[in-house]
Amino acid sequence: MKQQEKIDQFIRDLKSVNFYTKSIIEMNLELEDIANQLQGVSSIQFNQVYTSKQKGPYKSKVVSLMMLEEQMIKIKEKYEDRLVEIENKFEMIEDLIVKDMLVDIHILGIRHEAVAIKYNYNRQHIYRKINSELKKIL
Repeated sequence: MKQQEKIDQFIRDLKSVNFYTKSIIEMNLELEDIANQLQGVSSIQFNQVYTSKQKGPYKSKVVSLMMLEEQMIKIKEKYEDRLVEIENKFEMIEDLIVKDMLVDIHILGIRHEAVAIKYNYNRQHIYRKINSELKKIL
């Protein structure tokens, strides 16, 4: 992968931080709801024989809830791992002003012009400064 492609990918990753964070929060709430539903259900008894007229263990929502919980945990872990990767790369940036600029522009969504005024740079200089710092770490 070329240097500029790596920089572009890192910037896309920074823009995705809010998505990953919000998704993890939503999944935590859903997992809590599933856990509450599972606590209210008795466990499956393997020593009991079920006939077709009785309610079997697979006719309840327990198994489907457990499978949904497992899938959600895997997705949540994948998102958390992705956030850790982004954070590790971000921590490698030495210039604190560049870190602040990246957060302002790509995570908080502040316009480039406002960031340029905030840090006393012109817009083109912000791009050069960010790109030169990212080339060092990528």
